[in-house]
Amino acid sequence: MRRRALLSAFPAAVVPAGCLDRAAVAGDGASRSSEAPSENGTSAGGDVSIPDDYAEPGLEFEPDDDGDPVAEWSVGTRPRLAELRDDRPHAVRIWNAADEEREVAVRIRRDGDGTVADDEVTLPADADACLSVALERPADHAVVVFEAGSEPTETVYVGRSLFDCNYSATDVGVHDDGSLSWSTVSTTMGCG
Repeated sequence: MRRRALLSAFPAAVVPAGCLDRAAVAGDGASRSSEAPSENGTSAGGDVSIPDDYAEPGLEFEPDDDGDPVAEWSVGTRPRLAELRDDRPHAVRIWNAADEEREVAVRIRRDGDGTVADDEVTLPADADACLSVALERPADHAVVVFEAGSEPTETVYVGRSLFDCNYSATDVGVHDDGSLSWSTVSTTMGCG
């Protein structure tokens, strides 16, 4: 099921042989912040600092992998070196895991560049469809997702190490109480 979810994040791509594996190594992949983010999950000056002691909580809902995205964002541009090295973008899919349709705010900051996306989107109830985001530029990212009109309380970190020859995706669910759950999957094969 998770392999199908990852493949759906890259519909036009051919996935090389390999198996999916959780990419949640502390400070290396997507990880959890249980405290309110400062400066939307970043340190001063636009740098994204991934804490060493954060851990990915896993999904607490079942997304509808057959649902079409309500919107698709491409954040950043791929540098020529990333294309030459075959560094792939990282997919982030944001779902509403609540019982009612609602508007969520999404802010994405990239290490060294500050805020690179800041917008709101209406998501249907029960994780029927998602916002699909392609993070194009290999770098550490802080993704802050929260119900529109409220304050952010958690940050999902996407580490630079996820931008390699493997396909990777992070599913994020926003629950009734505004809390987040997420999980990252990746093909695991040697890049070289």
